[in-house]
Amino acid sequence: MTKPPSRSSPPFPTTRRPRVSHPSCPRRWGTSRPSSTQVRTSAPGPARTTPRSARAGRPTSSGTCSATRWLSPRTLACGCAEAWRTLRPSPVSPRSTTAQSSLSAPAKWQTRSRRQRSAIISWQPGSNRATPRGGPPSPVGRPALSCAGTFLPMTLRVAFVSMHTSPAERAGTADAGGMNVLIRSLAEALGAQGVEVHFITRRSHPDQPAEQPLAPQVVLHHITAGPEAPLPKSLIDAHIDEFRDGLQTLGKFDIIHSHHWMSGVAALPVAREWGVPHVMTFHSVAAHPNSPLRDGEPPESPARLEGEVTCATQSDLVIAVSHHEAAVVIGRCGADPEQVAIVRPGVDVVLFHPSDEPWSPADDVRPGYLLFAARLQPLKGPDVALAALAEVPEAERPDLVMVGQTSADFTGYEHELHRLVDELGLDSHVTFLPGQDRESLAQLMRHASLVLVPSHSETFGLVALEASASGTPVLAAAAGGLTEAICNTHTGVLVPGHDTALWGRELTALLRDPERRHRMGECGRTRALDMTWPKVATRTLAHYHRLLGDR
Repeated sequence: MTKPPSRSSPPFPTTRRPRVSHPSCPRRWGTSRPSSTQVRTSAPGPARTTPRSARAGRPTSSGTCSATRWLSPRTLACGCAEAWRTLRPSPVSPRSTTAQSSLSAPAKWQTRSRRQRSAIISWQPGSNRATPRGGPPSPVGRPALSCAGTFLPMTLRVAFVSMHTSPAERAGTADAGGMNVLIRSLAEALGAQGVEVHFITRRSHPDQPAEQPLAPQVVLHHITAGPEAPLPKSLIDAHIDEFRDGLQTLGKFDIIHSHHWMSGVAALPVAREWGVPHVMTFHSVAAHPNSPLRDGEPPESPARLEGEVTCATQSDLVIAVSHHEAAVVIGRCGADPEQVAIVRPGVDVVLFHPSDEPWSPADDVRPGYLLFAARLQPLKGPDVALAALAEVPEAERPDLVMVGQTSADFTGYEHELHRLVDELGLDSHVTFLPGQDRESLAQLMRHASLVLVPSHSETFGLVALEASASGTPVLAAAAGGLTEAICNTHTGVLVPGHDTALWGRELTALLRDPERRHRMGECGRTRALDMTWPKVATRTLAHYHRLLGDR
């Protein structure tokens, strides 16, 4: 006869993937597993304590009815219990005279029908279990009850506003970069969970259709705002009002999620007019004019600094991609810390995977090359990568593949880099490639010996995470969010500052130690496996549900 579980044993299976062995390389991004009595939300703030009886999935005397037995241990560890915090019934006084039900929370739970209880339990996005009776794990197909007892939309319709750049553009070209990858990957993951995502961007070519499907549940809308042609980012903000007018014609959405400051300035008044929540993700925050590059990119428009403050202080929620970005948004833009949440980006671990087969992108590029993949602009530090390569003894010097293009705001910068290559005597070692599609970039990463990320400032540094997923170690600057994307000495090496000699020494040391690079690649792959886009979508969706439940 099977021994029944003790009262202290968790009512869910405890099987989990092995953790990374390095104590300074936490399996989760800078977080540790909560204690048995605490669950931390994905947003900054104090820990929330859940009684043991609540974790058993039954009402408690405090009026909190938890369904955490439907949450796996890994889900609890990653902070996805935010979903239950969003959904649990709010305690209501039996003497309440408000329009809300006067029943206490336990009584309300007991009087709900079995179908209503099932809807609430299955609706929480953090669950790894199948939904009761085979229903979908999202509220699509039937209304779901919010924590206040109101009904949420059957299909959540979210507007992803990205005015200055389209998710369909190739990263590394013009103004397209990690933000384009992030918003499209997140939208596709949300669509897979039943959310209807509508991208809204400026039409930059007359042949672009009004609507264009990108993925299941994901549609791209093009709005005419200014000339139907590519524009430098510094000129796009002049057409914000026209873009806002076009946004209003698309119909009402349940949530507006703006990406970058121009999108927020255009969409925030529309969200207020419709009475729907406005979520803001900056992706980058401008530094004050004449500030060093380590403080961030310079503002492309005089209106940017004021626009970022407006978006940070008036949005219902700011989602930052790192602790560094959250600190900048709070300190520089004046955002309320209680209205800032941190949801780090993910990576496609199927597309980005390791490979031991020798390969090179061109006949004149030797295997074991170094890779730099970013837009060619001073903020990304391509000159630092070239100077570091020149410091490596010529007999040991590998080839360097530089992938990316300049934007309209940095015309001529690529020619400056070519001149630098000539001055440093690196003609036979450096190959420039234009921006690549995702499959080609993944192939370049998995066959590189090292990925160089010498950026002066990064909110996160998605390319470093993609390199880790590819099993390739990273040599990066200890700047901004890169200190969170890379576990120093375990998944890569973080170099303080941009001193050429120091970069050269660190690069040479890594090139001379292939076993160390192999260990870093394995550790990086392990970390990346636990940071996938479906998990990012789950955390983002929990914040959406909380905003809707608060209204």
